[in-house]
Amino acid sequence: MYDTQKIQTLMTMNGMTQRALAKEADLHTGTVSRLMLTGRASYLTIKKVAHALNVNTVELIRGEE
Repeated sequence: MYDTQKIQTLMTMNGMTQRALAKEADLHTGTVSRLMLTGRASYLTIKKVAHALNVNTVELIRGEE
């Protein structure tokens, strides 16, 4: 699962909404919304999100809690 809090923090730091992230990552808004709600996405999706947020994909993996 992916760290949606980290994604949200990065979005805020970059002044992005979910819609803006979707556009930057070349994804459907619904895909980003589903990611943010569930923390689940395909590797290709998370790779695109990481690229849009200028981070490494590994940084978006949720660690053990």
